[in-house]
Amino acid sequence: MSLFTLVTVPARTGASFAGSVIGIATDTAAAVVDETSTVLRLIGPRGPLALLQKVAESAGDERALGRVLDADGPVERLMAKDGVLDKLTEPGGLLDRLLEKDGPVERLLEKDGLVEKLIDKDGLLDRILEKDGALDRLLQPDGPLENLLKKDGLLDNLLSENSSMERMLKQGGTLDQLISLSDSLDRLGPSLDLLANSVGALQDAAGVVNGAVGPVGELVSMLPGRRRKPRAVDMAASLAENPA
Repeated sequence: MSLFTLVTVPARTGASFAGSVIGIATDTAAAVVDETSTVLRLIGPRGPLALLQKVAESAGDERALGRVLDADGPVERLMAKDGVLDKLTEPGGLLDRLLEKDGPVERLLEKDGLVEKLIDKDGLLDRILEKDGALDRLLQPDGPLENLLKKDGLLDNLLSENSSMERMLKQGGTLDQLISLSDSLDRLGPSLDLLANSVGALQDAAGVVNGAVGPVGELVSMLPGRRRKPRAVDMAASLAENPA
């Protein structure tokens, strides 16, 4: 090995080591910069954390969304055991009736049914989406949708505390009463049928009585020594002349 080689090998080794150290430092600095950028994006005014903060504020106790999601709110009652959702999905319930054979859903999807008429050329959907059509009028400034969603608008009032929606969905509320009324009417059906049959029989009996009252009244009036028909006979004759 020459003297030149002995001198240059350590130098080349040192330079190589220094280059490796610089490369590692550069990669580390780039990673730190990248992580810093990620953190800045997370905590920025339009970052995910700010969005989560806005969602949390919207779900506060004093906001409409918070009241809807409250532990005793409408959503909780909707999902409760034996609540509205359970009654909708029970066997023979509304969902079963909607999806049964020849039920409403099948009629909607049948050939030449409502859905086909809806998406047909120049059909209802085309008329809704045309220029200055129903959708344009719905979305115009100060239009129905904007009035619905504005602060203290219809939606806010609908979801506010003790609102009509809350009264309808609460335990023993309007919806529960309607379901109970439906059950009561189902149980009342046989009694109404029996009553209808009884009314028919009573009408037949009244016809027979009315037919007999006339001859009896005439017979009583023919009895000797009777100047005036008894009150009962008068009433019977009146019934004969004016049957119920």
